[in-house]
Amino acid sequence: MLELKMPSRRRSFQQWLVRMPVRHGGMGLACQEDLAPLAFIGSLEQALPYFGGESGICPTLAHLVGGTPETRYTLLVESGCRTGRELLSLWQELQEELREACHFLGKELEGPAAVGVGGIGEGSTTGATRKLLARAREEWRFDTFERSLVLQRREAVKGRAISSWKERDKYSKFQGDG
Repeated sequence: MLELKMPSRRRSFQQWLVRMPVRHGGMGLACQEDLAPLAFIGSLEQALPYFGGESGICPTLAHLVGGTPETRYTLLVESGCRTGRELLSLWQELQEELREACHFLGKELEGPAAVGVGGIGEGSTTGATRKLLARAREEWRFDTFERSLVLQRREAVKGRAISSWKERDKYSKFQGDG
């Protein structure tokens, strides 16, 4: 089985292709393990605004929630509570993957993943950050995948999967919201 040398995780060509969105020529079978951290961030984004304040579910937690969009989660993370530790851990893991991809591609980290843990979602309360982060990670992974294939070709690896990737028809690359 052909192993692509990509940042973060060692996966075979087939594993990367299966998980890649259809719009990028993949099979679109999302890995739930990859989506769980983003779902946690999205649900936290939607739930936290209703915890604090007089009409909140738990007024005693009001001091951990809120602030400016840039510091929204700072107090939560600094408090050392389980939710804050989990958020910090997930965010660091996501940023590490994207930093490795940036280094591999020679690009700068930008977009919704470029902010610190305190400013995740930039004040959003709709859960939309989950989708933005998922899209950003898909794009970085796709760019990493494409670059890896170029490097593999340069090393004269003879694999049917690599040579057939460039031969896929124009209809395989769906450009919708998929």
